Amino acid sequence: MNKLLVIDGHSLAYRVYHAFPASLTLDGRPIHLVYGFFSILFQAFDLFAPTHLVVCFDHKDPTYRHHFFAEYKAHRAPTPVDLIQQVEALKGYLADLQFCTVSLSGFEADDIMGTLSVDASKRGWHTDLMSTDQDLYQLINESVHVVMRKKSDWITVDAQKVGDIFQLTPSQIVDYKALRGDSSDNIPGVAGIGEKTAVQLLAQFQTLENIYANLASVVSESVRKKLLDGQDMAFLSQRLARIDCAVPISFLLEDTQFCPDWGKIVSLFESLQFQSLTNKYKSRLKEGVLPDLKPVIPSCQEVWIHSPSDLLPYWPMLQKGASCVPILDSPYPMQAHVAEIQLGMDQMVLRIPIDPVAQHQPLELFSSDTEEPETLASPCMEMLAVFFSDA
Repeated sequence: MNKLLVIDGHSLAYRVYHAFPASLTLDGRPIHLVYGFFSILFQAFDLFAPTHLVVCFDHKDPTYRHHFFAEYKAHRAPTPVDLIQQVEALKGYLADLQFCTVSLSGFEADDIMGTLSVDASKRGWHTDLMSTDQDLYQLINESVHVVMRKKSDWITVDAQKVGDIFQLTPSQIVDYKALRGDSSDNIPGVAGIGEKTAVQLLAQFQTLENIYANLASVVSESVRKKLLDGQDMAFLSQRLARIDCAVPISFLLEDTQFCPDWGKIVSLFESLQFQSLTNKYKSRLKEGVLPDLKPVIPSCQEVWIHSPSDLLPYWPMLQKGASCVPILDSPYPMQAHVAEIQLGMDQMVLRIPIDPVAQHQPLELFSSDTEEPETLASPCMEMLAVFFSDA
């Protein structure tokens, strides 16, 4: 299974800026944020073994949320100048290493992370969202988790963990913030409604809409009045708290494949005088623990598959393992259709064209009338079904 690791870039940068001791390079550049970021990032690589990687950053422009609530995040202190400088330098280093980074005017990193996780889930991928931002808990499901490093431990937050922390489901996090508010983002919520009351209301009515549809059933007259007086703020806050999972991202998930050039990484660490990181990864390279995974594109045979009978001769090879890549007909994943499936094996690519008109009949290509239909009902074809199914 493909595993997508999405990093909340500013969240991690802010934490390591304050957690790691200030330090300078020999020529006087502040560098501790960059060192801390790479230290935690590469720990995550070791722990989560992603096949794909994206680092998301907030954009400097106001977000769409500011257009309908100017006070959104208005109380936050100015960002230290050297933090901004180091983040800009970090983006350059990530680009040098060909790690996928993205920010989008009008949207927050959370919105990009939400869009990526939804798109990945539709493809049958697992996603780890690396952040300490609890706003992301609303995105958690069976295939999406939030991961974070606290002190020396790594924590994975799934739906059960959300229940343990809040006594809520992930889908109720938005409405919880709509009721209680969120001081860190200056989301107002309903005046006078605290954590305990918000949880009780959602336990009884499940959603914000259902609470307001059944105000007469709220036992406490005081709470009923607060809800009535704060109705406009409740739904404004809900809108502020909800992550937009359909932002216009201009790249394909397949383009985010994590293929690190460890030689280039070690050279960067040497140039930045990160001695411990240099020694760690140089040593691993020598020991063969971290092979150079930079992709080498050999000459390979391409075979078009137009029927089950075309596929059967390659079945023994497929059963030994193959990469499965959907090729889309648009650079915008949320609006695209699958135009082709490519199955990659050793020096061979099987190309399966998909008729867009027939995409709502997912496995017609594989409902064979050959003498061996049972051989097609394999895990590989079940994996392919993810890309043919109507999401």
